[in-house]
Amino acid sequence: MKSTSHLSAPERILTLIDSFTVCSSLAISIGGATEADVHLFCFLASLVSTSQGSSPTSWGYTFSAAETGRPFSEPLAATLDEMLTNGQLVSTADGYIPSFAGEATLAIVGAGQAYTKRIELLKTVCNLSAVRGVPGIGRAVAGESQLARAAELRSTRIIDGDELSRTLIQMSINALDQAGGTYQGALPAFAWLDQWESANAD
Repeated sequence: MKSTSHLSAPERILTLIDSFTVCSSLAISIGGATEADVHLFCFLASLVSTSQGSSPTSWGYTFSAAETGRPFSEPLAATLDEMLTNGQLVSTADGYIPSFAGEATLAIVGAGQAYTKRIELLKTVCNLSAVRGVPGIGRAVAGESQLARAAELRSTRIIDGDELSRTLIQMSINALDQAGGTYQGALPAFAWLDQWESANAD
């Protein structure tokens, strides 16, 4: 079992809340979440948070660009492993779902206003799965430049938050230009997915 003993207290809390929220949300829409799904939607939520004015480091834990071309977070992986071992998550044919004990834990940890905005953001990003489908979202995100570069070089590397932030700003500007300055998408992630898909098609 991977241990979370090396994580800071904020990392433990944030990865716990994020994992529960994604697994719970995707359990409703598609029956459960794979480990890769948890990394994917937490990564997307962190990007949307950045686009809303947060700093690239304020999400609370880091992501790497894996050699598979997908986002990966070691703190998330350790937390997921511990949650499965502790019975807070249950592995099913459709993926991970929170157990009753896990739901109770989330209710306690996520109580109050401190994490409300974060949880709602994660749920909103997970709702993209109803429109784009989880496999489609995964393929599109793999077109993000740092993820694509890691896949091309077959080398895992830490994602540069500043570079990613600059890229997202430019992508959002491109989306506004293409829409004549009237883009009203529910999430900037919709526009990013379109552009990442285009990058994959090139």
